[in-house]
Amino acid sequence: MALAAGTASAFFIGERVVQMPSKVRKRGADSYLLTVSIGYDGLGRQQVETKTIKASSMREAQKAYYKFEAEVLQGQAGEVRKNITFKEFAAIWLKDHCAVRLAPKTLIDYQKILDQRLLPRLGHRPLNSISGYDVQLLINELLTPTARLDNRDKPVTGHLAKKVYQVLSAMFNVAIKWDYADSNPCAKIDPPKVIKNARPIMERDELMLALEYSKQEGTFFCTIFHLAIFSGLRIGEICGLQWVDINFEDQYIVVAHTAQYIPGSGNILKDPKSDAGKRMVSLPGFLVQLLLLHKEEQQYYKEHMGTKWHEQGMVFPTWEGEILHTNTLYHWFQDFCAKYNLTKMPFHSLRHTAGTLALALGEDANTVAKRMGHSDATVTMNIYGHYMSAADRALANKMDQFVNNNGEL
Repeated sequence: MALAAGTASAFFIGERVVQMPSKVRKRGADSYLLTVSIGYDGLGRQQVETKTIKASSMREAQKAYYKFEAEVLQGQAGEVRKNITFKEFAAIWLKDHCAVRLAPKTLIDYQKILDQRLLPRLGHRPLNSISGYDVQLLINELLTPTARLDNRDKPVTGHLAKKVYQVLSAMFNVAIKWDYADSNPCAKIDPPKVIKNARPIMERDELMLALEYSKQEGTFFCTIFHLAIFSGLRIGEICGLQWVDINFEDQYIVVAHTAQYIPGSGNILKDPKSDAGKRMVSLPGFLVQLLLLHKEEQQYYKEHMGTKWHEQGMVFPTWEGEILHTNTLYHWFQDFCAKYNLTKMPFHSLRHTAGTLALALGEDANTVAKRMGHSDATVTMNIYGHYMSAADRALANKMDQFVNNNGEL
């Protein structure tokens, strides 16, 4: 509601409150000057909007002033929004949208993309001036080898370009909803294509060797390796596993958390990123026995550590009982492969090996999808479908043999 003439009102520009002394001044018998302050410029000079009206009394002039004030403030706020720079809106978007909705790690990733990729290129531009062509030029640049910031001699797959495109598009969608932008320039171009590299897995003979080699790594890492292969858990889910999540009697685990490193906060436990990620995974008997052996050894170790042990209930903790960093498992597996002359691959390949193994053992795609924490079987088939296609091709070849040999196999 507008204030009485001569008093101060206020409105917000970003996080700054701008005081607005306003007034109605009588100029003649039936003439009044209406003055509304719209804040101050960069040099501290007051900016005003004025209007001269005809009114039969001060009361009538004040009513006219209230209407004029509302029109000015609404228009001024609209102009502030429409003239905001990309950098200014990015700060608002991160604070008022991302910070209250996104996981800490995702928020850090968004900030990194803004700082490294978007703000240097678009930060100075008025938000509404960015066109689809501007976005296309940015994407084209990200698809060149010179766009790498790590100086690694690796091919550009398009994953970075797609992520930047997604963050930029999400930001503009919110800008439209909040009346800061008229359209989303990302919607005017095609999303960047991602080159999908073949996902390496351990083939059967090498897997059997690796299972034997893991027994020479001690119970701790041996159990981790077997769990990765025969449960399909992600590396963060393994590091986030707690003893309360394991039902030894009924032989299953509940995937309730995932471990994640947050700069400034350290290793934390967070909920899985999707409802499908929260799941029960049945365990084979030999793996249950291996977990029980590991628990027994951990208990002995805890007693030996005494007050140096920080109990957090973790199945695979640090040497002092705290949440294990995922990098620890990643680097251990790299060293493991080198030590035993196994094919070099990332730890995540053990999850792909687990999914492939489940399909090779004859399990249907829907069951494998639930076990792996995929949203549906389509995701599973997109990842592992080529392995099933090979099996299907082999079946077709056997049909050829059956017919050509008059029913003989």
